[in-house]
Amino acid sequence: MSKKHLKNTFHKSREHTLKIYPSHFRDVRSGRKTGEVRLNDRDYQVGDSLLLIEYDPDGERFTNEFEKRVVSHVLLGGMHGLDPKYCVLSFEPLKKFTVHHKTCVDGSDAAKRANYKVILMDYLNKEFPAADPDYIDDKINDYLKTI
Repeated sequence: MSKKHLKNTFHKSREHTLKIYPSHFRDVRSGRKTGEVRLNDRDYQVGDSLLLIEYDPDGERFTNEFEKRVVSHVLLGGMHGLDPKYCVLSFEPLKKFTVHHKTCVDGSDAAKRANYKVILMDYLNKEFPAADPDYIDDKINDYLKTI
């Protein structure tokens, strides 16, 4: 296994905060724009999350509008005519953890566990947006067996 493969296999995802101009921001928000050419000064990796903050260059200010995405592919510069200092980031909306349970209307232990799961899922969606939903779901189910 190469060092590069190991690096990508064990990469700890990070969040990158990036400015984005209004016309591009609208296209990201609508889902039409799913990629971005960027200076590769941050060692972008698959799984990193992007906090895209709308920036108005005319007013030289942030608009307080933002979108979060997760990097799904990185095309490094030096190939396909792309300057070696740049990269093309492909991104997609963050996957939300889903709750798989039957609705319980009584005060049974099953209902309590279902409520805990909803609370934990909500927390994890906010704290770990780029995490693998299946892995997290398994960990929550393991935890719920202990309570």
